[in-house]
Amino acid sequence: MSILLLLLCVVLPVWLLMTVVPVGIGSRIFAVPTGGMDPEVKPGDRVYVNLRAYRGNTVPARGEIVTLWTGDVPAIETRDDQPGYFLQRVVGLPGETISIVDEKLLVNGVPAPELEARAYVTLDFPSARLRTSRDTFTVPPGEVYVLGDNTHNSYDSRFWGTVPLKALRGRVESCVWPLDRARRY
Repeated sequence: MSILLLLLCVVLPVWLLMTVVPVGIGSRIFAVPTGGMDPEVKPGDRVYVNLRAYRGNTVPARGEIVTLWTGDVPAIETRDDQPGYFLQRVVGLPGETISIVDEKLLVNGVPAPELEARAYVTLDFPSARLRTSRDTFTVPPGEVYVLGDNTHNSYDSRFWGTVPLKALRGRVESCVWPLDRARRY
């Protein structure tokens, strides 16, 4: 009985304050539809997104998980040709050179320390960017290069190139559901 009381009196109100109250005040809860960011963000997770994080073309930090609006990236083709939101991790900032060698992401020829634990794969078909380990890509000014953590199952900058800063809609700050996966990013 005391555990139930603790959940009702402490955990539930704190969770509600962190998730429900801020929604509508520059934030939003998104349901994650795909496994492109698995295992960090799983299909079915609900994530809290700060919609004010990138106002005024603010450049995100490498490693941040962002939401982007596909309607602002003409090269992105969605299944039903309707724009929508994608969740991706920022791996390349304006002016940086990106390459993938032996499943390791290199930024300006050096492994990115904040991303070392993840394996990134190159792709072996003609339309892909960074198709081979010899390919490099320089991120233009005002844009970022994004990848999904689950690179075998992610539609990301390897397919459609960089993302303009204006397409970034928010920073994913936490997982709020399910409760056993609730945490800050």
